[in-house]
Amino acid sequence: MNDLITLYAGSYNADTGNITISKDNLVSLEQQLKACIEVGLFNTNNYLECKEKNIDYLYSFFEIEQGNIMYKQKESYKLIYDPQNERAIKTGRETGYVKIPDLNVKNELLLLINYYSFYKEFGMALMKVNKNFFIDLDKYNFEINSYFQNYGGNTFLNK
Repeated sequence: MNDLITLYAGSYNADTGNITISKDNLVSLEQQLKACIEVGLFNTNNYLECKEKNIDYLYSFFEIEQGNIMYKQKESYKLIYDPQNERAIKTGRETGYVKIPDLNVKNELLLLINYYSFYKEFGMALMKVNKNFFIDLDKYNFEINSYFQNYGGNTFLNK
């Protein structure tokens, strides 16, 4: 979002009141929005897979460091006391606890909806301006809707 603010601030002409953004900057912004959607889908899918297979979960995210967007991962888990479990930690302070994947799926999906909505509006506006520009809304719509159908039975994107 910081890049978006910088992009608009650098593109605003105070004399005319217009915002002029280069094609390269628009394509870059579209790619960043796609990356946010892809990471959200990846986190949700990876969480569900790790939970099902009972394996360690890495949370993926973007962080801005010195003006650059960096892709990062960190282990994300909750500890549940279950000393009989074969995956229970055997030594140290957490002996007897089992790591289970931790992700607030509801929040992750709501964040994903926000990214998708912005991407959709942005893409529709670009397609009106440039007929050669195309974004694949159906791909993300299908994937996001499938998560909502599996976790609550509602299809929010079609409302």
